Amino acid sequence: MLEKFFKMKQRDSNVQTEMAAGLTTFMAMAYVLAVQPSAIIGFGMEQNFTDINGVIVSKAALLFMTALISGIVTLIMGLYANLPFALSTGMGTNFMLGALLQSGSLSFGNIMVIVLIGGSIFVLLTVLGIRNLIVKAIPKNIKVSISVAIGFFITYLGFSNSGIGNFEEGIGLGNFSDPNVFLAIVGLILIALLTLYKVPGALLIGIIVVTILGIPFGVTQVPEQLFGIPDVNEISN
Repeated sequence: MLEKFFKMKQRDSNVQTEMAAGLTTFMAMAYVLAVQPSAIIGFGMEQNFTDINGVIVSKAALLFMTALISGIVTLIMGLYANLPFALSTGMGTNFMLGALLQSGSLSFGNIMVIVLIGGSIFVLLTVLGIRNLIVKAIPKNIKVSISVAIGFFITYLGFSNSGIGNFEEGIGLGNFSDPNVFLAIVGLILIALLTLYKVPGALLIGIIVVTILGIPFGVTQVPEQLFGIPDVNEISN
């Protein structure tokens, strides 16, 4: 039934491959669940933020909503459009709006209105076919450069957070005696080799292996509990 609905044989795939691909995709993009709340209210230890109108916005509620929205739109993409694409929140926009929220320039309600208006306009442009015309009008070199720029930004975040790169005074190498750096490099080499030899789930295997290796090195923090329900008391806000 699944193969017939999703036309897997027609796409030269099967249930096992799609399950592994879905799990790999989740592992690769689950960072959004942690980054999204911090992008909105800050990367400090505080778990709540009170905006200029006195509305309390919590990281737990933002995490819950990010997971819920990501799940819903990904299901729509899979069940309606029949495409294996995972969707989530617009991180670039949220970083900008988060900065305005934290500085007191906008309230959380103002930000939600901006997101609603922007999303409505985007849907309208898509329905009317204008979005497609805009995409076609953009030169190919600019389209390619946008992808490259995003790739560089993600690489910068990875190198910066892992310690491989030092960006405090220009660009330099990090401390290669640091276990974080060592494991990051091992992970990159492992994933590259597995990809080279076309091993299915190369990215997922690399993530799992480095995570396990990180335990004796003190890099991977073993959680006290594997599952939990976030506090969503401020979800109505």
